[in-house]
Amino acid sequence: MVTMTVRLVCGLLLLLASGCAATPKGYTERDLRSRCENTGGRWHAAVAREGFCEYQSPGMI
Repeated sequence: MVTMTVRLVCGLLLLLASGCAATPKGYTERDLRSRCENTGGRWHAAVAREGFCEYQSPGMI
């Protein structure tokens, strides 16, 4: 019975520790803008949310 309780406590501690782990951050708007401009797109900034990248198709030159 004691070993079962110890295992349960260890499992709960591992579960809590994994929930508190840092999550990787996503791309910032600056990263997205530079990536867009480096690949030939045009960046449109927005006020309410992130901007977007626009690419011109070859037939519309």
